[in-house]
Amino acid sequence: FTAVSETFELVGVLDGKQITLYLDRYADNSPVRDAQIEIGIGGATFKAAPHGNGEYELVLPEAPKPGVLPITATVTAGTEADLL
Repeated sequence: FTAVSETFELVGVLDGKQITLYLDRYADNSPVRDAQIEIGIGGATFKAAPHGNGEYELVLPEAPKPGVLPITATVTAGTEADLL
């Protein structure tokens, strides 16, 4: 999945129960380090952990069922915050 705002670009890759997130600045595509990312999926909220340069990971309790799911992301990086 992808989500874009005027500040951030977020890409999520699902592999079973694991989601890898890539967070960049929209203006120059530079990776965002030390951000707090909370992902909302199906009414539950999960916090991602840093895992590299602009890369974050989280593990879901179980793999999502096939189909379309609404996903929201709350990103906080320093003084900037955005809902994607």
